[in-house]
Amino acid sequence: LAATPGTSEHGWGLAVDLCDGIEDYGSTRYEWMRDNAPLYGWDNPTWARPGGSGPQESWHWEYLIGEGGGSGGGTDAEYAYGQ
Repeated sequence: LAATPGTSEHGWGLAVDLCDGIEDYGSTRYEWMRDNAPLYGWDNPTWARPGGSGPQESWHWEYLIGEGGGSGGGTDAEYAYGQ
């Protein structure tokens, strides 16, 4: 399963999948990321958290350009380039 070319946040450099303890909700490393990653523009999007609208992906982190987050509608290219 792969995203259509040009539509992946990973392909645009706006998302990463992390491991080494971050992929476990409630772990010390995950909680550290939840507390500190937003200071640098990164977040585990609400859709990826328990109770969110998508699959639970604690390892998935998105770079948020400006306000509104990386999962706000439109394509990733539109979001990345402000269109």
